[in-house]
Amino acid sequence: MFKKVVFASVLGMICCSTGFSQSVTAASGGQFENSQGQVSFTLGEPVIETIGDASNTLTQGFHQSKLTVVGIYENLKEISVKIFPNPTSETANVQFEGLDAQDYELQLFDVNGSLVQIPTSQTASNLVQLKLNSMAAGTYFLQVKSKKNNDEVNAYRIIKSH
Repeated sequence: MFKKVVFASVLGMICCSTGFSQSVTAASGGQFENSQGQVSFTLGEPVIETIGDASNTLTQGFHQSKLTVVGIYENLKEISVKIFPNPTSETANVQFEGLDAQDYELQLFDVNGSLVQIPTSQTASNLVQLKLNSMAAGTYFLQVKSKKNNDEVNAYRIIKSH
């Protein structure tokens, strides 16, 4: 009886291990190895799938022997800025709460990341007006930078309507 249980267990492990073997749907590929290293590749993989949970991600179809995850952390200083009206068709007001607007530089970028030159006027010590009436409708990104140390302070989205 013991031999039958061991045989059934071994047979089950063999069947399970061959049932989950790796396979790739690709047009071409190969593997080469020698005493100094190994190279494997595939070309033209039309089928890929990504599955995962909160802590793990598995992507089928890509070689991932050494995966390095790099995080980007921006040290943004918290300032209180209000932009109104947003969306706007002509003028957007940038109001600095408790700060002097002269201490900050405003740069406006389009969705392609190109710097857009816009006329501005400062109407009060904490209020700057952006004149957007000559610009095309779309989404723009306002970057607020400190003039003292040129650090990026914050970025805001402005929507220009018709």
